[in-house]
Amino acid sequence: MQWGGGHIVKRAWQSLMIALARSAPLQSYMQNSKNTKRLARHFVGESNAVAALDMAERLRQKGIRTSFHHLGNDARNSTLIERNVAVLDCLISLLKSARVDGHVSVSPSHMGCGINWDTGAGTFWPLAFGLQHATTGRDGQHCLMINMEDHSTVGQTIELYHRLNQDGYPVAITLQANLKRTTNDLDRIIGTGGKVRLVKGAFPAAAKVSHVNQRAIRENYLQLVDLMLSHRARESGFYPIFATHDTGTQAHILQQADRNGWHAGSYEFELLYGIRPDLAEQLMGKGALVRLYVPFGEDWWPYAIRRIGEHPGNARLLLGSVC
Repeated sequence: MQWGGGHIVKRAWQSLMIALARSAPLQSYMQNSKNTKRLARHFVGESNAVAALDMAERLRQKGIRTSFHHLGNDARNSTLIERNVAVLDCLISLLKSARVDGHVSVSPSHMGCGINWDTGAGTFWPLAFGLQHATTGRDGQHCLMINMEDHSTVGQTIELYHRLNQDGYPVAITLQANLKRTTNDLDRIIGTGGKVRLVKGAFPAAAKVSHVNQRAIRENYLQLVDLMLSHRARESGFYPIFATHDTGTQAHILQQADRNGWHAGSYEFELLYGIRPDLAEQLMGKGALVRLYVPFGEDWWPYAIRRIGEHPGNARLLLGSVC
């Protein structure tokens, strides 16, 4: 499927995919169907934290870093929230004796922020403390990476990041290029020498707060790249992470970094597991640091369908799984 200039069609497609991701009956059916294993294997690294860490070690031997993501977004009851916390605690404990350079990606909805924001946000402090304890003195960019979700929670998520950062914990934040506010949010974080993962943005929003066509989103992404690789950002100790599979954007990043004196170890690219695996080798061949976003766990349906929302060409995998 090609979008062309049909940004309205794309927004409708992404909205549909998000609705499907949040459908509990559909999730139950898809995750329990014998016919959908191919779809799960394509997008999901492993089923549990131990296996995910083993995968990360194999990636490390290839020179690739890992961003761990436990599949458990939109937790809507205490049982699911407690399970998510337990899995992340287990992963962080395992990282203490591992050799991998790991980011631990956590969404507010993982922790129950969709039920009660303050209660859910409070769970980030013990996770950040545990990760700090597990990785102190180790080389690498270890951090609790706070994922960004739909526009209604962006402001609260940004403030959560700033509070954790001010408390001295190893945290980073994901910013979305499709949102018009991101330039100001990024400028504030650059001033504090923080860490940012820049994504295009998978959650459609109204035109008053979001760029609604792909050309505008890409142009904004490139402008944000230039801010992240500015002399001011480098001097502040800021650490840029670029999540993009677009080879033209990657070329721009490499050129801008070289132009502004960023050495190869001072920024990195992040790629999604299951999407264009050849890109990692290409980027590493150019001297770039590469991190792979590795989702793990059993609740794979919401994640997989969102990836199809971002990359509609993957819809054939969905059709092949259910037909």
